[in-house]
This record gives sequence, C-alpha cells and structure tokens, in this order.
Amino acid sequence: MLRFGFGLARHYQPRVAKVSLTRRLGTSKAETVGNFNRKIQNLINSQNYENASKTFEEMKGQAVKLDAETHLQMIHVYSKLNASSNALELVNSYAKQFEPKFEFYHKIFDQFIKDGKVELALQVFAHVKNLPEVNEMVYFKLLLGCEEANLPDDALALLREMKEKKLTRDVGFFNIAIYTLGKAGRLSDMDKIFQELKQEGVTPNIQTFSSLISSVIEHELPQLATVYFKEMKAQYLQSFEEAYAREAQQKGFDNQLNNLVKLYHELATIKSPVPNGAYKTLLDSLPVAHNEGL
Repeated sequence: MLRFGFGLARHYQPRVAKVSLTRRLGTSKAETVGNFNRKIQNLINSQNYENASKTFEEMKGQAVKLDAETHLQMIHVYSKLNASSNALELVNSYAKQFEPKFEFYHKIFDQFIKDGKVELALQVFAHVKNLPEVNEMVYFKLLLGCEEANLPDDALALLREMKEKKLTRDVGFFNIAIYTLGKAGRLSDMDKIFQELKQEGVTPNIQTFSSLISSVIEHELPQLATVYFKEMKAQYLQSFEEAYAREAQQKGFDNQLNNLVKLYHELATIKSPVPNGAYKTLLDSLPVAHNEGL
C-alpha cells in the first residue's frame, strides 16, 4: 500500500505541474502586453514619440497581440508623428477587433482635435456620423476644431449636416461658423449664415455681432460694419447703456459692449475711403467669446 500510495502521488504530480505551468504562461503573456503598454505610455509621457513607435514595432516583431490600450496609445503616437495613414489603420483595426461603442470614436475625435489633426477627426467622423449616438455635442467639438484649424468649408458642411438631421443649432453653433468664415475672409458666406440664423428664429447675441463687425472691419468695409451695428441696436439692444448693464449683470461681461460702443462712435466720425489700419487698435481690443455659447 505504501508503494501504491507513492506511485499514485508520482502519477498525479506531472499533471499538477502542467496546470501550474500553463497558468504561469498565461500570466506571462498578459504581462508582456502590459509591459509594452507601460513602456509606450512612459515614452508618451516624456513626449518621446519616435521611440514609442520603435517600441511598438518591437512589440509587433514579437507577435504580441495588441489590446485596446495599445491601440489607443499608438493612435495618439501616430497622430503626433503626423503618420495619418498609420493612425487611421489602427482606428480601423480597433473597430474590427473590439466592435467599439461610440464612446471610443468620441475619444478619438477629442485626441485628434487636441493634437491639431482636425482633418483626421473629420475622416473618422465621416464613417460614423450616421450612428444614433451622434448628437449636438459631437458637432460642437468638431466645429470648434474647424475654427482652430481654419477650415471654413468643413465648418459649413457640419452646420448643414446638423440642419439635415434636425439637430438643435443654437446661437453658439452659428457663432462658431460666423467667426470661422469671417476669419477666412468668406464674408458673403458669413452673412448668409447670419441671415439663416435669423430665419430659424435664433437670437443673435453680443458675440455674434462682435464677430460680424470685427471681420468686416478687418477687410476695411466700414459701411457694412455700420449696417451690423444698426441691426444690433434695433434687433438686440434697446440702448447700449441698458444692454451693458443687463449683460454685465446676467452673464458677467465686462468691457466687450463698451468696446463695441466705442467702435460704433469711431465709425460715425470716419469718412470713406478708410485708410489702411485705421481700425487696427479698435479691432485688437474687440474680444470674441463666441464659443462660450452665451
């Protein structure tokens, strides 16, 4: 019996060892992915994107399967390295492997816009824009990106898509488009959006008129600036003094309306044609806070 017991123990010992070895191997694989991810993240933190890319190539050379974190890290790295095709390839790879929710794409939009790669964000958005989760906030972020990147055509396209989808376009959305078009010198398109704003029953605010007026003054069109001033006074403001007190109290405005008043009186005293740079000082002092959505 003693010999049988000893033999029985010997018989089952290799099987236990095999289970233990398998578990250890599984843990090792997980740690390998985690170790690479930690290396890449540390390189990202130190803004060493070239070496992060090299580490990623080493990871692929060892046939380590990419996880969700690896995809997100390297999309960021390739965005920073201006490797657009690589970044988009990883976005597609992630979509096929993990069947992500829209939250993933939302993160990608934020990352690309933060990195100044608005065109990439728009390319990804083109594939998912018809998903039911796409709402006003998504469009607002992309519009802000178009403003920062000086992409007036894309800003117009986004605003048009919102109308087609019957999404709510409040004054903040129109203000971004007006500012972006004005900055690009697209004054005719800028005015069309302003007219569309009014046709939809949206009330223009101080930021709307500030963007309109500063844009036309920058392109030395004082007559049009005066038209916008008169419209602001007739449609939005009963009097400059009353409006300033009301806006300052309700929304915390400080000197923006005072600058508009100052500019208005300056326009009234200057005759056409306007000399180059006549409004430079006033233009510089005219703040535009359209993206607050006030």
